[in-house]
Amino acid sequence: MMVAVESYEAWGNSHRPHQIHITATCSFHSYSHHRPYSAIQRMQAPSQLFTQSPSAAAPGRSAILPPPNLAPDDTDWMSNASVTFKLLAGAGEIDRTGIAKAIANIALPILELVQNNKKAQNDLKDTIKYLDEMLRYVSEETKLLQDGQSLTDASTHPLARLQQMGDEFISQLKVLKDDLNKVYGKTGFQAKIKKSFQSKTILDRVNQHKEYVKEARDKLLTTAVLSGIRQVGEVKAIVTNIQDHLISSSRITQPINMLSAIPSPPPLVFKSRDDLVQKGTANLLADSPHSIIIMGFGGMGKTSLALKLLDDAAVKSKYRECRYFIPCDEVCSVESTVEILIHAIMRLMRLQTTSDPIKQLHAISKPVVLFFDNFETVWDKSNNQSVQRFLEQLNAIIHITLMITMRGSVPPIDNIDWLELPHNGLSPLAESPSSDVFITISKYNGDMKIVTKLLEKLDGWPLALMLMAHQAKIIHPEVLLESWDKERTLLLEKPGAQSRLTSVNISIKITLQSSLLSKPNIFKLLSVICYLPDGIPTWSKILSKMLPNLSERTGIVSNLLQSGIIYEDSKGGLKILQPIQAYLKAYFQQPDIHIKQQFCTFYLNETKDKQLKSLISQENTKFGLAHLNNFEWIFVEILNSCNDEKKLKIIYNFCYFQYLTTGSDILLKKVIAITKDLNMLCLYAEAILLLGKKLCIFNQQQAAQEKIDEAKQIFETIGSSLGVAQCLQSLGNILQMMDQYPEATVKLEKAMQMFQTIDDSLGAAQCLQ
Repeated sequence: MMVAVESYEAWGNSHRPHQIHITATCSFHSYSHHRPYSAIQRMQAPSQLFTQSPSAAAPGRSAILPPPNLAPDDTDWMSNASVTFKLLAGAGEIDRTGIAKAIANIALPILELVQNNKKAQNDLKDTIKYLDEMLRYVSEETKLLQDGQSLTDASTHPLARLQQMGDEFISQLKVLKDDLNKVYGKTGFQAKIKKSFQSKTILDRVNQHKEYVKEARDKLLTTAVLSGIRQVGEVKAIVTNIQDHLISSSRITQPINMLSAIPSPPPLVFKSRDDLVQKGTANLLADSPHSIIIMGFGGMGKTSLALKLLDDAAVKSKYRECRYFIPCDEVCSVESTVEILIHAIMRLMRLQTTSDPIKQLHAISKPVVLFFDNFETVWDKSNNQSVQRFLEQLNAIIHITLMITMRGSVPPIDNIDWLELPHNGLSPLAESPSSDVFITISKYNGDMKIVTKLLEKLDGWPLALMLMAHQAKIIHPEVLLESWDKERTLLLEKPGAQSRLTSVNISIKITLQSSLLSKPNIFKLLSVICYLPDGIPTWSKILSKMLPNLSERTGIVSNLLQSGIIYEDSKGGLKILQPIQAYLKAYFQQPDIHIKQQFCTFYLNETKDKQLKSLISQENTKFGLAHLNNFEWIFVEILNSCNDEKKLKIIYNFCYFQYLTTGSDILLKKVIAITKDLNMLCLYAEAILLLGKKLCIFNQQQAAQEKIDEAKQIFETIGSSLGVAQCLQSLGNILQMMDQYPEATVKLEKAMQMFQTIDDSLGAAQCLQ
């Protein structure tokens, strides 16, 4: 038998697979405790082997048969079976026939029933062990037959025969599962059915099926459909490699077997975070160190910081070889369970797996660091209670210090006194260290103004900085900057096989698949937030007013923050990093219409209620400036399908606020176009007058005069004395700027007279300035 196993050679955060071939001889011997089979029996068709009626083997008693003495070393039969069943139940890509997967998916509920019932453990121990042994053989044989390595003549169609045998066995196993539920289930007949003949009937049937399982297992191991029969000793020798054998068939390495007891070195380029390194190493060197947790969004440098701590000379001296790095995303790539993690720990520490591994770990006398990287893989996909209990048990072991990295901003459990590095998770890098990272990796020594503009697009996200710097080794930063608007996150990946470490798109996608973001309203809100240029400033003060119709709004924001897809800035605003924002816009394509409508209503009301046009208070002006770009995006969205004069008037008032505070005229030009089309002459003239004033600010006096003259004519047509006076005032101011004082005086005096006529004392006073 040829078994292909892969190993990893660690270098930083990347791994290169190497093939190791283990050859074992296939021998043709039956188990010593099996009945001998003749050659004719071994050549029977599978249907003849597996379709014997269970009643034929029925025992003449109504109690569950006691387990036989299978083997002396069976103390871990439940944990061994659990690993086998769970691994094979999720092995869809590995077991393309589906035989082992289907059997394992029925065997798992039976095992769970046994685990939760003391009597069932005694009654069904033999059956579980038979199933475990049978599944190992089926999975191994499937692999050999699929790869064409079976010694059986291909003309006999061994894989098809194995499939037929498996199908017949599965149908019998389903009935056994149903009967066992009636016996041992919480609502089983033992609690409800009083008549003895009914209980005796089911017990007899269970015994029949148990005998059938044993018979099927015996015959399966001796039938000619198998490529060969192994002795018990040979099975035990390879049993720990069965999972590797299986997974190698689909070119997926079983990561547990590939773990190295030596942590990877930290990255060569490591900027900033010095205060966190100092704090973390001081903790690890303390007599009673706290467990460490490093959180943040994907690609923030969590793993790099942890490896930096483990690589410290003093930390190495204290913990020596007992610094264990467990990448949860790799170890739990097939299944995310506490059992898999325990198995990885025991394997790394070279401890024999027993029924009580925690007790074994308590016996450790050396200081140990257990580093679980990407722990969200386990937390998101397994039973949180079991994971919590597991962490608490490890944390209680005096010689073990936990170190965890995971996405998000909130530790998974509160019962551990974590040292958070830092509180609320890692933040993006500041401008200076961002530039250092880029220059160090890219080796670029040209115009730093271009680099500064390019790095502004990345918001200090370490993963994005690293990937962009790699691009800059080949493509000039100026070209990358020009390409950003069209290609965006497509630029942020390395060539070759993509992973969370080589593509920001994959890193973001992993977060979007988090269980924290599974509620539909979460994505609906995120689909709008990603379009808000300013995020949601001071969100805790305005969220209820902003989203009155969104149920669980605070809980939704909490989940978004925990996932790390958004973050809270130093001013209490919700923000999204620009590369993530770009990805989300492409991902959602359109914001959710119902959530967007609530934002539209909020910003319309705030413009009106806060009287932004008048700048009546510093607080209101501060609010308007904090949300300035949000106002513009929301109002552009409204104007794309608006013919409501009231809304247009409110938006025009915000345009006036923009005129007083900023130079943007995007909204104003849209208002002008719409009001002209809708023949709203008064509002159209006001908007043209405002545009003329804006042009004047930019020293475009000639264009400004033309716009204001046009507005004046419209005001005269509709009989608006106020509008005409305002236009004359503006024209006079322009003439003054052009040093045409006599002409300016005429315009301003005429404007003042009109203001006085309509009792506008402020307008009149302004003409005298």
